[in-house]
Amino acid sequence: MSSEREVSRIFIRYVQDGLKNERIDHYRASRNKLKTIPLEDWLLEEVKEPYHLKDFVLTDDEVAHLEIFIQNDRLSKAVLDCIIKVTTQKM
Repeated sequence: MSSEREVSRIFIRYVQDGLKNERIDHYRASRNKLKTIPLEDWLLEEVKEPYHLKDFVLTDDEVAHLEIFIQNDRLSKAVLDCIIKVTTQKM
């Protein structure tokens, strides 16, 4: 037979394993409770309410000279062509 000390160690180990498993189960359950938003839902929400874009509204004067702020020459020329096209269509 096992000594009393060995029985105590086995019992303590059993309780420790039970507590460890309980903590793991609690962690897994709390992880599943986190609110997750699929990427598509988030994107649709951003399209409907683009709250952060209000800070980046350009004035007409800034739009007219937008090509100055663009460092890529081809992109700058394309923006300038679009601005010219839009302004000629308004006239």
